[in-house]
Amino acid sequence: MKKILRLTLLAGLCSFSYNGLKAQEWQTHFGVKAGVNMINYQLSNVSSGISRQTSSSVGFMLAGTFDASPSKYFGLQTGLQFQLLGANLKYSEFGSSSVLQHTGWAQIPINLVGKLPLGELNYFFLSGGVYGGLGLFGKNWVPNSYEGNVSHSFSFGNEGTQKRVDYGWDLSVGYQTPKNISLSVSYLKGLADLAPDNARYEQRNKVWQFAVGYRF
Repeated sequence: MKKILRLTLLAGLCSFSYNGLKAQEWQTHFGVKAGVNMINYQLSNVSSGISRQTSSSVGFMLAGTFDASPSKYFGLQTGLQFQLLGANLKYSEFGSSSVLQHTGWAQIPINLVGKLPLGELNYFFLSGGVYGGLGLFGKNWVPNSYEGNVSHSFSFGNEGTQKRVDYGWDLSVGYQTPKNISLSVSYLKGLADLAPDNARYEQRNKVWQFAVGYRF
């Protein structure tokens, strides 16, 4: 009789442990995302400490995403992004001519995601985290009275126009539809000073992003 009770108790404990582990199984999804970026720089004068924003320009974002969720209320998200950033620079900032500057970056974000379920597949979400980026290319578009806008490529690195490594934080809010389509608004704030060594200013990326994603 005691053996039967012990076996019954052991079976119950095993069943409870299995159900607990099953409840903690992570759901994973790959996806793609594209968006429009409203881009500018935060400039800070090294001597005075006075900060101001440049005029905004327009860029874009393309990304492959990976989501992992242990529950319907919480998850993690990362991926690989291409970001076209930059700003519209006036003559007083970098020389005697206004410049439209675009920079291409490869970024990897790591975000925590909180979810508010509305049904089996749809939910509102709020996510935040950090990102790291590597500069790929840069271009300045300078007005020319004879040839129109003339483009000039520039280099990254300590001796270049900008430093190559960027990092910062991001915050997003959005909605995941039952059709696996997501709509989101994000804000990215660079923490790294991208200005070259010995510059009179500090320069950081700022981005407002409006994106559409699809989850496989």
